Amino acid sequence: MRYPLRLVPMVVLVLLSAVSLGPLVAAAPLPAGWQTTAPATAHIAGVTMMPAAPHTLYAAGAGVYRSDDGGVSWTPLTTAFSAAEVQVAPSNSQILYAATGEGCASGAPGTLQRSADGGATWQPRTGGPASLVVSTTDADDLLGIGCTGVYRSTDGGQHWTLLPGSGVPNFDGRLLVRGQNDPAYLYAVFASEGGTPAIARSTDGGQTWQTQVLTDLPGPGDLVVDPQDARQVIFVSFAGYAVSPDAGATWTARNTGLPRTGTFYHLSTTAHDPATGTWYLGSADPTQPRGVFQRSAGPAWTAVTPAPGGEPISRLVFVPAGSGPALLAVTGTGALYRFALPGAGGLPGMPRTGGGAAEAGPEWALLGAALLGVGLWLRRRARQGVRART
Repeated sequence: MRYPLRLVPMVVLVLLSAVSLGPLVAAAPLPAGWQTTAPATAHIAGVTMMPAAPHTLYAAGAGVYRSDDGGVSWTPLTTAFSAAEVQVAPSNSQILYAATGEGCASGAPGTLQRSADGGATWQPRTGGPASLVVSTTDADDLLGIGCTGVYRSTDGGQHWTLLPGSGVPNFDGRLLVRGQNDPAYLYAVFASEGGTPAIARSTDGGQTWQTQVLTDLPGPGDLVVDPQDARQVIFVSFAGYAVSPDAGATWTARNTGLPRTGTFYHLSTTAHDPATGTWYLGSADPTQPRGVFQRSAGPAWTAVTPAPGGEPISRLVFVPAGSGPALLAVTGTGALYRFALPGAGGLPGMPRTGGGAAEAGPEWALLGAALLGVGLWLRRRARQGVRART
């Protein structure tokens, strides 16, 4: 049987479409110490550590995932819904909350899911607030931040009540943090459309609030409260790293050693090693350099490592895991990486990405054989044509 030459492009197209090609260009090598983690298809938005077991972590994004080895490997609990965060009830580790938060600009309603069996099954709750804070004594007592202020639920997220005075007009809610040594301290971070932050502070569990607009600290990224002193607050923003010793009344910048682009440092997140007192910062600089920086006892920050893949880092989590101390980094693209801190040792079972040409898998062997066959067929047809003309 003879086949016209015009069918050859179609044959090649069919062969190409039948084979999963994967990336045609090998991924850029990761900086030393970084390794990929979490399922490759899981777009990750945030990571949470179980309070009583720091080697147990939960990741939220295109589903909910759990790690029992400090972030080395992950098990999907559900992919039936998406979430921006997962919170574990301190009084009952079987109770989990997965929230998306409200879309303040888009008007999209928030969603909330609750699990009472460690993530095996989930039940929808009344959506809305995010950046959830679960009571240390009552797993159904929740606080969360919405577009217009701080909300409270006493029935596990079924019903929510806006706390009077907690909102900031023309500012959208971003982040809510509670003091550990004194739960009466609450800090709610808001942001204007232009990125100016405001902090609403309560020292009586949310009954009354005081608000401060931080015009000198634009681009809010993260807020951390000292576990030993609820009045000691750290605020990370595009303006750098700022510390307040008086519950946010005054702020002092501590940016020595940090690189900046123009007037901004473009910091996005912070993590803390309580054993050594070391602080870590992640950069979301739209240019370079992006990376992780650290500071211990001295006044200056030093670079730890470039960002994995050169991507902006949106979230850092310090993991004091049994496999050695590490940092987990969520990037702006939803990827999740693990960085073994110096002295952490090897991490068994962790595949390294990048670093050279992509390994040829069976799909490439199939494609090569198919194209070789097409090439031989073309050459045979050409020879037949030459013989016919002569």
